Amino acid sequence: MHVAYCNGDKGKNEKGIDIKTNKVIIEVSPDFYRPTDIVNLLGDPTKAKTRLGWNPSKTSFEQLVKSMVEHDVRKVAMEKAGENVSVNLAELQEWSGTM
Repeated sequence: MHVAYCNGDKGKNEKGIDIKTNKVIIEVSPDFYRPTDIVNLLGDPTKAKTRLGWNPSKTSFEQLVKSMVEHDVRKVAMEKAGENVSVNLAELQEWSGTM
């Protein structure tokens, strides 16, 4: 299959067309098109380096992903634990004798 990129009006009208059959193989879905998306994002890691001691040249992509996943797992665990804890302030005050 040989696909030609056709960007008529760019953005939401971009398509990939099979050159042999002239059939549209891929096109932008209006449901997911976000015209304000930025193509390239560049960041400055200075703040993370100075405040956190983070060094991007020593942290591999795999280590970064692992750290992010572990953080999210801990966060979800804490949120789930919070759902199972309920405190009735009046009962607590009565029990502790502060009422």
